[in-house]
Amino acid sequence: MKNHQNIWEKLDHVVTLGDYPEVLYGKPNLDIFLIAARRFSSPPKDINTVLVFEDSPLGIEEAIATGMQTVRVSQPDEPPEDASESIASSDKNCVTRCKGLADNQPQLFGIPAF
Repeated sequence: MKNHQNIWEKLDHVVTLGDYPEVLYGKPNLDIFLIAARRFSSPPKDINTVLVFEDSPLGIEEAIATGMQTVRVSQPDEPPEDASESIASSDKNCVTRCKGLADNQPQLFGIPAF
């Protein structure tokens, strides 16, 4: 979390396990994603307008299960061809991949570039 402070500062909020007492369970429980959606200063009317950045295959599958837009942030040492090997084949079309947070193109999701 300490990396990319310039990016974190532009986000409405970031929720991680341990941030809030109501986040009782980690992945594969959907709570962390649903609680994060409720934390917006103006909660979204439609859950599929929420954008999730996730680096773990399990987290990606859970974010997709909520109906949220999902960006898979690759691990620095991950070969490009391995990027979606651990994601269920039915979910691969629901995920946008970026090499890192600085590589992300938020304008693809209607969010101003940072």
